Amino acid sequence: MKNRNEFFNHAAERWDNDRRETEESFRGVVNAAEIRSGQTILDVGTGTGVLLPYINAMLHGEERIYAIDYAEKMIEKLVANGYPPNVIPEVKDIHDTGYPDEIFDRVIANSCYPHFEDKPAALREIHRIMKPNAVFVIAHPTGREFVNNIHRTAHEVVQADVLPEPGKMLPVILANGFKALDVIDEPDFFLMKFQRKVDARPK
Repeated sequence: MKNRNEFFNHAAERWDNDRRETEESFRGVVNAAEIRSGQTILDVGTGTGVLLPYINAMLHGEERIYAIDYAEKMIEKLVANGYPPNVIPEVKDIHDTGYPDEIFDRVIANSCYPHFEDKPAALREIHRIMKPNAVFVIAHPTGREFVNNIHRTAHEVVQADVLPEPGKMLPVILANGFKALDVIDEPDFFLMKFQRKVDARPK
């Protein structure tokens, strides 16, 4: 395997069998994002769509949920699993989505932030497509150390994709137009919540 895209395409078929998150932890992510009816939502690194039922449960069914992943096989598996009509699955890279400016009320990066190859560039893109004062959540429902241990023992393509402690992550994220709202770094649950600043542009 030469890159992350190839790694995740290869992993797509068994992805649903390797889930270690609980329903409670998924609900914790969605609750932290303050999902409400009328919002337009982006699920970054959706994989096979594991978070979608929990997002949709907070909505009335007519709101659009964009579910993106750069691994084509993950999106194929999501489609094969079935999804509600308000979900729009797309093969897209968060570094350059092609979406118009300021269209999302909520952006959730669930279990994918360490795999952003150029984090400042991805953050700038997230900032661009979010509405002013919109909420951005980075989540790892199994906890930071669990995730890091999995990556360190995985294929060499993702071995360096570790999740740093929050103090090391914050300067990069804040420098790209966000304000920190909450940080949870517990053994079995990791979450950072941000708001897009109105008067700040990424550097």
